[in-house]
Amino acid sequence: MVFASNPLALSVPEPAFESWLRDSGYLEVLDHNTSLAAEDFAGDTPSWSRAFIGSFGSYSFPSSSAQARLRVHENVKRYARNYAYLFILFLACALYQMPIALVGLISCLAIWDFFKYFDDKWRLDQYPITRQCLLRLAQCVTAVILIYSNVQMALFCALSVSYAGMILHAAFRKLTPTKQSPLIGRGR
Repeated sequence: MVFASNPLALSVPEPAFESWLRDSGYLEVLDHNTSLAAEDFAGDTPSWSRAFIGSFGSYSFPSSSAQARLRVHENVKRYARNYAYLFILFLACALYQMPIALVGLISCLAIWDFFKYFDDKWRLDQYPITRQCLLRLAQCVTAVILIYSNVQMALFCALSVSYAGMILHAAFRKLTPTKQSPLIGRGR
């Protein structure tokens, strides 16, 4: 076993780490707990340069489909916030490329803000049938605007690109930390 530049970080060869995971039953735990939970988004966002992107040595081809599955499960949990930020970035890029979808989305947000404003101003909670009719009308107008402005296509493009990027990053990103070079961080 080799110690990295951080004395508390222990670097274990990847095959040994994977066999330990298999022997300890951790892979079966992953198979039963595969869904994203709110706790995955509650922690701090890992740094983009060091933790998320890492160095060239942070990536390798998975040796088996089980290793790829393990990497994807763990890295999706580890970098959930980074992947969510990337989705927002890709959605913003897709909306920038599709200005009619952007106008449609902003129009829908304005309709709901308008509805909320007049719901409070006119006290529509005292008139539940009128409120329900106006609510259904706002929902229908929103659906028509979203469909005709192709917002669903912008969402589909952003989801496709971010999902592909997430799967590729998560599958090729190693779980074990890379060894730090002794020259990193030192002046010459």
